[in-house]
Amino acid sequence: MISGKTSRRGDRDELVRVLVEERFMVPHEESRRALRQIARETHSSYARVAQCDKQLGAEVRSTLEGDPEFRELHRRVRSDPDGTRAPIDDKSEHDLAELSAEEFVRRFRAAHTGKRADMLESLLRLSDSSIYDVVRDRVLRMPMRKRELLLTEPVTEHQKSR
Repeated sequence: MISGKTSRRGDRDELVRVLVEERFMVPHEESRRALRQIARETHSSYARVAQCDKQLGAEVRSTLEGDPEFRELHRRVRSDPDGTRAPIDDKSEHDLAELSAEEFVRRFRAAHTGKRADMLESLLRLSDSSIYDVVRDRVLRMPMRKRELLLTEPVTEHQKSR
């Protein structure tokens, strides 16, 4: 975490807020305040401001690189002559959703049991579904033999494939 550290000098939360506003919200480099000026205004050392700026940049970069839709959009912008002006049509929107779904499944498969439960809970909360509705729907779709197995014993990998 970048903010939250206390110091006798400037308020780190305020420094982070100022850096985010200056470095990420001001689109043109020449319009941004210099790091030395930010240091003076936030009563922080230049080294502290520079380090915080570097950490923020790394955090933003890491977050964006971890987003499958952003990576795909970035790839498309670089390969499309229209660049950022290229429209996102229904097919593109669907393709981006597919990327996110595949990434979620990949992360889900790699996660431990407790994390999987958290991921499923988040999925259900964000999809406005209840776990009971989802479970009920899945059970309703099962053939009778699989429903019987579900209600009588734990399902093994071998039984899943039947």
